[in-house]
Order: sequence, then structure tokens, then C-alpha cells
Amino acid sequence: MEKMIDHKMNNEVGNWIKNYPINQYGEDYKLCVDLTYKYGVKNESVCRKWIGGLKNYLNKNGVDVDGFVVNEFDSNVINLHNHLLLWVNSSYSKSKNLIYNYWNKLGSVHIMKYDSNLNYSGYMCKFLGRNDSNYFDLITNY
Repeated sequence: MEKMIDHKMNNEVGNWIKNYPINQYGEDYKLCVDLTYKYGVKNESVCRKWIGGLKNYLNKNGVDVDGFVVNEFDSNVINLHNHLLLWVNSSYSKSKNLIYNYWNKLGSVHIMKYDSNLNYSGYMCKFLGRNDSNYFDLITNY
């Protein structure tokens, strides 16, 4: 069900997300990650399963990860995809390679080095509250 989007609230949430790793770790995010699924995913519990698996895979490979995950439906409001902002305790290249190696069998993955000037947190939050499946959570909760 489509709902009214509270843009002011979404901007506030985006600003809080943007500043989160600086407040927690004294440094910025390292990665912006977009994840899609090879087969259409309509249920957020499926997203949680695979992203939880990704977090565990990173942890098993010596990478501590923190940050945010946003569920978002595609433009047709049919299938979910995810946006992630990640702080990691390893290099960008190691983390990128591990994420790619885990996700490339599940769907497509786009990974960028984080640039605070690009306002990725605002991009992630633009549709929060549009429907019940479009929300954010900490990856540590997965």
C-alpha cells in the first residue's frame, strides 16, 4: 500500500545515518553498496536472510561491519532491492572483493567508495515509509 512520504523526516533520518560512523568510530563509511536479486524478492525476510549471510561472511573473513541497510521496491513496486552504507575495519578493496564474491551468485552488486559529498544517505532515505517494506535498519541487527 502506497503511503505519503514525509520528506522532512526522511531528510532528518538521512542526516543521522550520514553522521553515524563518525559518532561511533571517529571515521566515515567506506562503502556504498546497491544489491539486487537474481530472482524477484517481494518479502523483506528474504532480504534479511541474504544480507545477514553477507554480514556473517564478512565477519568470518575478519571484517567487522556496521552501518545501514534500506529496503526499497523497484520503480514498478514489484521487487525489493537494497542500499547499504557500510563502515568496515578493513580496506575498501578487501571489503569490496568479499562483498562481490558473496553477492555475485545472488544477483547484481554495485559497490562504490563512500564520498560524503554525494549524500548517499539522502539517496537511501528518499522513499522511507512509502510502504511497509521500505524501511531502514542497522546491519548489526541482521
